[in-house]
Amino acid sequence: MSFNHNQVQLSGRAGHDAELHLLTDGTPLARLRLYQTVVNHAGESTSACFILTAWNSLAEAVHRKVRRNDRLLVQGKLRIRSFRQDGTLHLRPEIHLESFHVLQRKPHDHIDTDSMATAESSEVSR
Repeated sequence: MSFNHNQVQLSGRAGHDAELHLLTDGTPLARLRLYQTVVNHAGESTSACFILTAWNSLAEAVHRKVRRNDRLLVQGKLRIRSFRQDGTLHLRPEIHLESFHVLQRKPHDHIDTDSMATAESSEVSR
């Protein structure tokens, strides 16, 4: 029996407002970067960046609720996307979201009050 469990859970800050794209068949796709700063035992800090991808109604929710610098908790599956550019094969790890939760909002110049009221208390799942 084969058991293939691929589950990733991360927390960090949104690097930018989520970008929403519609594919040619109308499927919503949202992408954003999640940044983490980790301090090691010597007190040195390093940063890591993860590309997050969401589909369908989850993509629309991410686009509606996530803003730059929001602190997020995300859960999803690790996928390795491959593509060729100028004859070179590139491999790019992405987290395909299954759920997300806005843990903390940063002050913004323009805030959508509808999403502000529900974002801190609601979890969105696919």
